[in-house]
Formats: sequence, C-alpha cells, structure tokens
Amino acid sequence: MNWRRGLFRLWVIVSVAWVAVAYILIDPIQAPNQAKIAEAMRQNYSPDQITAYLSGLRRDRLIDFGALAMVPPTLILIAGAIGFWVVVGFRSSN
Repeated sequence: MNWRRGLFRLWVIVSVAWVAVAYILIDPIQAPNQAKIAEAMRQNYSPDQITAYLSGLRRDRLIDFGALAMVPPTLILIAGAIGFWVVVGFRSSN
C-alpha cells in the first residue's frame, strides 16, 4: 500500500469537491442582483459608470471565489506534506 499516492488522490478528490462547493456558494459568474443595479441607477450614474460599478462587483466576486476555492486545499496540501516529512523523519535508517 502506497500511503503517499493514496493520500494525494484523496486530496485531489476533496479539493475538486471543495472548489465545486465554493462555486455553488459564491457563483462568481452570476450577474449582480437587481437591487445593486437599482441602487446604481438611483445614484444617477451614467451608463458607463453603471457598467464600471457592476464590473467591479463581478471582479470582487471572482477574487473572493479564488481565495475561498484555492487557499484551503493549498494549506491542506502543505500541512500534509509537512506531516509526511515529519513521519518519514522518525523511520529508522536501516
């Protein structure tokens, strides 16, 4: 049994599931809701300003999605590699 390969495959499966859940929770492609558009229109913004405002909201959602989707799996991979390194260090040299 190869623990390194098995744990890596488990990490890949869990990471893909995590990214899918993060996508469902944040949905970075979703257009801003009608309340945000109405708010921008009440401020008497020009159409170009409204477009820039909505683009900024979408960009913020993409950044949030990237952070939520990538940071936890990366930290888990690093922690697993460090843990494996520590365990290997306790093996006898024979």
